[in-house]
Amino acid sequence: MVEFDFDAAVQWARFDPKKTLSHRKDANLPFLGESAEAGPDLLLDTCVYIDGLQGRAPRVIADMLALRQVNHSTIAIQELMHTVGVLDPNHPGTQTAVKQIATTVKDMPPHRTFAPDPDVLGRAALLSGMLCRLQSYKSDARLRALHDCVLFLQAQKLGFTVLIGNVSDFDYILQLIPTGRVMLYRQISRVGSASSLSIWCYFDRRQTLRSSKPICSSNREICPNISDRFGRLHQFVIQHHHAAPSPPIWSKV
Repeated sequence: MVEFDFDAAVQWARFDPKKTLSHRKDANLPFLGESAEAGPDLLLDTCVYIDGLQGRAPRVIADMLALRQVNHSTIAIQELMHTVGVLDPNHPGTQTAVKQIATTVKDMPPHRTFAPDPDVLGRAALLSGMLCRLQSYKSDARLRALHDCVLFLQAQKLGFTVLIGNVSDFDYILQLIPTGRVMLYRQISRVGSASSLSIWCYFDRRQTLRSSKPICSSNREICPNISDRFGRLHQFVIQHHHAAPSPPIWSKV
C-alpha cells in the first residue's frame, strides 16, 4: 500500500485562496465541442452513466466514447451501488432499474477499472474540505464534493481526462487546480427529442425513462438524496422494454 504523506499533502494545498469562488462563463470552461475528437483516455463520472441511462447525454458523448479509451473508477461503482441499496424494493420499477445498473457495472472491464490510492484519497479529502469551507457546502453537497475531488485527482494521477456533466462543482475545482484535465457537457432533453441519443448501444429510441412515482421512498431518512447524481436516478423509473441488452460500446475495447 502506498504510504500517505501528511506533510506533503498539507504543503500541496497551499493554493487555498481563502475566499469564496464565483462561477465563470461557459466560454472560460473546458466544454465538449459539437464534434468528438481523439485525445487522452477518459475517466467517467457517475453522471455519465446516469445520463446515458436516462437518455440525457448529448449525441457527441457516444462519438467520444467510440474514439477514446474509456476507463472507470470504483467511485462510480460505489455511487451506483448506493442507488441500488436505496431504491424501494416494493416499487414496481425497482427491479428493472437494478437490472440496468447491474448491466452497467458488470460491463466495466476489470483492466479498465481503477481504485484511488491513499495519496489520492487523502489529498481529495483535503481538497473537498477546502471547497466545502470556501463555498459553505452543507450535508449532501459535502459528500458530492468529496467524490468529485477523488475522481478529479485520480484522473490527474493516471493521466486521464474526467468526462462529467457536473459543471458547477468542477468549475470550482478547476479554479483551485487549473492543471487538471476535465471535459464538461450539459444534459439534453430526455430521449424522444431529435437531438437525443442514449450512450449505451443496448438502449434504443423506444426505451426511455419517464417521470413517475419515485422508486425510492419519499422519506429522506430512508432515501437520502446524497447528491444530484443519485437524486436524478431516484426520481425516474426505467420503462420496461423487451429487447435483450447488448454490451455497451466501452466493453468492446
